[in-house]
Amino acid sequence: GESCQVEIRLSANSQVAASDLVIEFDSSKLSYENFQGGGVFQSEAALQQDGKVKVTSITLNPPKEEALVGTLTFKAKEGALGKTELKLISETCANIDLVDMVPVCFGGSVVIE
Repeated sequence: GESCQVEIRLSANSQVAASDLVIEFDSSKLSYENFQGGGVFQSEAALQQDGKVKVTSITLNPPKEEALVGTLTFKAKEGALGKTELKLISETCANIDLVDMVPVCFGGSVVIE
């Protein structure tokens, strides 16, 4: 199967300094391959269980512009076809003062042809 990459980005002026995000995917259609951190964040990702990957990131200098947290890479499984959704199912975000914030997810569709 072919690989696809999904970027995790923060909008401008979000003030996020730390986050734990759990992203759910259809493990019958996709397999998690890897994660590449980016930008001002120190980020890492780990497969929590089949169909869920946790991305943790932190920075001492929250960006003022739109920022890349990192890029997830998935691979389409043999015989998988159609559209599948990535879902943000658990999130913890905080600003530099450790005040909790609520992220909003946009997009998240993957089409396998």
